[in-house]
Amino acid sequence: MRTAAALLVLLVLLSASMDVVPANASTTQNCTAPVGGSCTVAFNLSSSDQVSGSVSVVGGSNDIQLYVTDPSGAQIYNAGRIVGNSSFSFAADATGAFILHFDNSLTSSASKQVTVSYTVTTGGQVLEFPPQTVLIIFLTLLVLTSYLLIRRHIEH
Repeated sequence: MRTAAALLVLLVLLSASMDVVPANASTTQNCTAPVGGSCTVAFNLSSSDQVSGSVSVVGGSNDIQLYVTDPSGAQIYNAGRIVGNSSFSFAADATGAFILHFDNSLTSSASKQVTVSYTVTTGGQVLEFPPQTVLIIFLTLLVLTSYLLIRRHIEH
């Protein structure tokens, strides 16, 4: 009966110490959109990933066209003309390569330096154990195992 109680306490400790959090990854990249051309930033996403970020444009009038295409090449997001700094966000509806397009085709006088920072939040949930929790679980298992071994030795 005591063993069952000890296991129950262990399960309560385990469930109370788990955090369910989305996994995130942040990235900053640069590209140069030439006069009359464009530059791109590509990354792989899984279906239901969320992307949010910001764009900074320097050069000419500090403006550029921003749109995003999915793995099939379909445009899924269009921010239109952005000037200076702007933010964006979209959700991946498929798995594969998504491309941020920075289109400078409307400009005939200056190339543009584009800096994009974005965060990808995975759609799935990830179990994350803080280091203190791992230590508590280890010590609890050690104490429980020691107790059971000593009890078995005493009974025999």
